[in-house]
Amino acid sequence: MIRVLALTLAVLATACVPVQRQAQPKPPVGPEMVVLISKTGQPARDLLELVAARCWLDGVVLGAQLIVDRQTGRVIIVDETSDLLAADFLANKGRRSRVRLSGPVVGDPIKANKLVESLDRAVRTGETACPPLVG
Repeated sequence: MIRVLALTLAVLATACVPVQRQAQPKPPVGPEMVVLISKTGQPARDLLELVAARCWLDGVVLGAQLIVDRQTGRVIIVDETSDLLAADFLANKGRRSRVRLSGPVVGDPIKANKLVESLDRAVRTGETACPPLVG
């Protein structure tokens, strides 16, 4: 009888544990584009975070702060009052990750091109830093 009670309590306890689901990406924060990178999973998240920290924050976006959601891999660069750039992981496409870049920075063709170039360079060479965008 005690074993049945213990088993019942164990089943009930596990039934109360919340189920972790993959978080859905947030809606875009302005103009957007989707880029593919030749990495998936944690290596893709690590690469995106490094590029955002070592290149995009001060070299392209000129933001005040970088925020990383460790659960989803979402990267946001903000100024004092608003989001300037958000990078969200979407469903993979084969062996590549799809990353949606959105925000006011994506609306500037020069900056948008620099975002993509720096991400491509990081995938090819491992170099995650970049000089500041002039002009």
